[in-house]
Formats: sequence, structure tokens, C-alpha cells
Amino acid sequence: MKKLREFIQEVIDRQAGRIVSDFRERLEQSKLSFRWEMLQRIEATLEGISKAIEKGLSQKSRDEETVEAQRTVLMEEEKKMSEIKGKLTQLHQKISA
Repeated sequence: MKKLREFIQEVIDRQAGRIVSDFRERLEQSKLSFRWEMLQRIEATLEGISKAIEKGLSQKSRDEETVEAQRTVLMEEEKKMSEIKGKLTQLHQKISA
């Protein structure tokens, strides 16, 4: 009986050691997998933010160019309208005189 108890205790200790070792290995794999997945998500998020910033800056640049082009056109139109107004004023003065 004593030898049987010792044998059973050894088998239990051996199996417990295997279970602990297996559990540690699985836990380590899970930790590494989780870390890898989180790093990928963080990297993807940073890439998305970077692209959004680039797109915003590009859009701002295009908008500024568009505004400047429209401003130039409007200034030319204003100049033409001023010239026409001046001619109309002169014409009106000639007719009134």
C-alpha cells in the first residue's frame, strides 16, 4: 500500500507539473498573440490618422488654390466693372452737359 501511495503521488506530481507547464506555455502564447494583435491595431490606427492628416492638408491646399484662383477672377471682374462704371459716369456727364 505504501509503495502504491508513493507511486500515485509521483504520478499526480508529474501530471500536475505537465499541466502547469502546459498552462504556462498557453498563457505565454496568448500573451504574445494579444500583444501582436494590439500592435497591429495600433499601427493601423496610426496609419489611418496619418492618411487623414495628409488628406486634410491636401484638401486645404487645393481649397486655398481654388480660393486664390477665384479671388483673382473676381478681382479682374471688379476691375472691369470699375472701368465700365467709369465709362458710364463719363457718358452720363456728357449726356447731362
